[in-house]
Amino acid sequence: MFRKTTARLLGVTLRPQCRDLSSDIQRLAYNADRPTELQEQLLQHPSPAPLVVTGALDNWQARNWTSSDLMQYGDTIVSVERSHNGGDYRDLHTESSTRRFEADLEVPLSAVLQSMQDTDTRQQPVQSLLYAAQVDLISLIPALEQGIEQPPLQVISDRLYKRNTWLGPAGTITPLHCDPYFNLFCQIWGSKYIRIYDRKHAQQLHPFSNPFLRNTSQVRVEKVDSKLFPNFDQVPYLECHLMPGETLFMPKKFWHFVEALEPSWSVSYWWT
Repeated sequence: MFRKTTARLLGVTLRPQCRDLSSDIQRLAYNADRPTELQEQLLQHPSPAPLVVTGALDNWQARNWTSSDLMQYGDTIVSVERSHNGGDYRDLHTESSTRRFEADLEVPLSAVLQSMQDTDTRQQPVQSLLYAAQVDLISLIPALEQGIEQPPLQVISDRLYKRNTWLGPAGTITPLHCDPYFNLFCQIWGSKYIRIYDRKHAQQLHPFSNPFLRNTSQVRVEKVDSKLFPNFDQVPYLECHLMPGETLFMPKKFWHFVEALEPSWSVSYWWT
């Protein structure tokens, strides 16, 4: 595995006035004796809310695997993102003198695992990060299914759209955006900071007019430009540190920002 560290916010600096607008995401303990209750509790309301579920991944053997366990599949070629100086996919459509972002690079899995090790052992931030984001690693390596069970939601079996894997080092960021799917986000290794905004506040989050980015905010949550977005700090939000073994339920079209606080491995399930 990787060195255990105290979860810390790598890039996000919250302003004092912003703290009054934040709330912790409600948590729910999974009852293994009554597994069908989970779906009822998540979806019983016509306007469901984000929820962190604890205990639902207790039987996932992958939680006890180490980087060496994955390194045996190190020759597997995976599609990754490479971020330089905090770049993200928005930089493919906008200009930046310092940030850079590359998408759809093909590298061996061993390179991603090495990048995770580098950020775990260095005291200073690593300027270039490899992130296997939104990749179905389980389809590429079927043996991983032995350690990753499908979550106990019938709706996922009936209406699954896509299963994604998110494997990368500390410091990886997914910009503030929304998706048109329900999402069950399962944290296997490491911890992540997640901030969520209700979809009713979408226009206050300054989405791009560019059709390729219309589901993405122009605001860099980790370093808000208060001159460009003076009212952004007044929008209420939910937040959590998602820890290993925890699962986050995300209603569709809710806006969310994600930052890995440690080398991290997550699996998400999108359904319609």
